[in-house]
Amino acid sequence: MVIQDDGVGLDDDAERSGLANLAERARAARGSLAVSARHPHGTMLRWRIPLD
Repeated sequence: MVIQDDGVGLDDDAERSGLANLAERARAARGSLAVSARHPHGTMLRWRIPLD
């Protein structure tokens, strides 16, 4: 699943408990979570899990 927005992006000092939760759920399902900046602004999340 890929989620993109065109907002201001993630603040470096922001709490990331929600993202940590998503990452842990992905790992538990043998998957991954990647968070990256979009240019010129925004954020992209890639949450991957295998579909058996």
